[in-house]
Amino acid sequence: MKAYFSRVTPFYLIGQNEIGDHESFDAYPVDVDPQLLMVAQGLRGLVKTMERAFENNPAPEECAQAEADLLDEIVKELADG
Repeated sequence: MKAYFSRVTPFYLIGQNEIGDHESFDAYPVDVDPQLLMVAQGLRGLVKTMERAFENNPAPEECAQAEADLLDEIVKELADG
C-alpha cells in the first residue's frame, strides 16, 4: 500500500488521504503493509484524543481514573480493529 514516511510525524506514517501541503515537505512515498499504516494512524489518533481530554479535564488528581478509563477504551478499540 502507498503511504508517506515522515521523520517528524508521530508514528512516522501518513496515509494518502492525510497528506497536505505542510506534511508533504517532509514526507516521502513508500510501500507499507496496510496493517502498519492502520496501527500508526490509530496510535496517532489515540494521542490526539488523550491530549484533547487533558485540555478539557480538571487537574490530574481529579480525573486520573477517567483518563485511564478513556485510554483503556481507546486501546481496546484499536485492538479490536
